[in-house]
Amino acid sequence: ESICGCIDEDSEFKPCSVCGDDMKVQFPNQIIELPGQPDVTCGEMQEAGFDGEFTPSQCERFPERVESICGCIDEDSEFKPCSVCGDDMKVQFPNQIIELPGQPDVTCGEMQEAGFDGEFTPSQCERFPERVESICGCI
Repeated sequence: ESICGCIDEDSEFKPCSVCGDDMKVQFPNQIIELPGQPDVTCGEMQEAGFDGEFTPSQCERFPERVESICGCIDEDSEFKPCSVCGDDMKVQFPNQIIELPGQPDVTCGEMQEAGFDGEFTPSQCERFPERVESICGCI
């Protein structure tokens, strides 16, 4: 059965990115809540899209619904690694929980790893230190 239970398993549709053409999911572990459907991660939705599990009309509607949650970015985009604590700083408390509005809770260590993996835009990297410094014990 497909992730959303939206189509018959034997149906095959053209593969699509839930972020739209030439776009990719930046945050595969973020949770998407769709009315009447079980919660799924952006990565699971992306995989289902690539497997052709969604109708063309679903593929058209997904980008506006998941863009901010999944951090949709240009397919060719690769950001520079950054520390969520700022340049030449590191996380002292990797297990502390960071609560960001509209996002699932994440640990300082997970945020730091995502930063080192280049998953954040330059503007996100600039804003993180003031938001996480006291929580993550930046040193």
